[in-house]
Amino acid sequence: MSSPNTCARLLGLAVHEFRTPVTVAAGYARMLLKGQAGELSDNQRRLVSEIERSCARLSGLVAELSDLVKLDEGAITLRRVEISLFSLVAQVAASVHEGADRGVRLEVRRPSEDAVVVGDPDRLRTTLAALLTAVLREKADSTLVVANCTIQDVVGHGRVASVVIADASELQSLSEIRPPVWDVFEQWRGGLGMSLPIADRIVTAHGGRLWSPTGDRARSAAALTIPIPEP
Repeated sequence: MSSPNTCARLLGLAVHEFRTPVTVAAGYARMLLKGQAGELSDNQRRLVSEIERSCARLSGLVAELSDLVKLDEGAITLRRVEISLFSLVAQVAASVHEGADRGVRLEVRRPSEDAVVVGDPDRLRTTLAALLTAVLREKADSTLVVANCTIQDVVGHGRVASVVIADASELQSLSEIRPPVWDVFEQWRGGLGMSLPIADRIVTAHGGRLWSPTGDRARSAAALTIPIPEP
């Protein structure tokens, strides 16, 4: 069986080997779109544009793989500043539009008291966006999804800031973060690149945890808990 160190080295090598050909292919696509090899027909331009978009997607995946390797190796230093977490949730939710074309709505509910945690606001912002997107993309048309922000005492984790993302109809049964209702986070799923494995590592680096509901609802909701430092 491969050791974690071997897997990290393989991932690092894959990042290095993928980056160059993807960059070259994207560069040639841009040259064609600029007409440097002659004028393109409308159909040719459409096809080359699709190639460029796919190259951009691959470049993004390579960058995410690189981040994943660095996080596993402890090579990324996180900022440590005070963050009003629930305000950050509201800011991120306003910029996430996954499912809007299907009438899926997102609502943030938060108490008057914000939860002040210590961490990296940029990294937590990308983490929240990844979680919201992952849940919203699973929803049927015209579903109301709620990001419910509370301060809880979680067994084994102390006083934490909690963000539960779930259908409004299921929120009451999922509002309290505790086993056996919540379990290990379901981070490996298609169509989201490496955003969820990266999110899981970022939250862990903040002393927190990501959770998924147990059973067949594992992908229908998500929860984040981050410890609130003592005054």
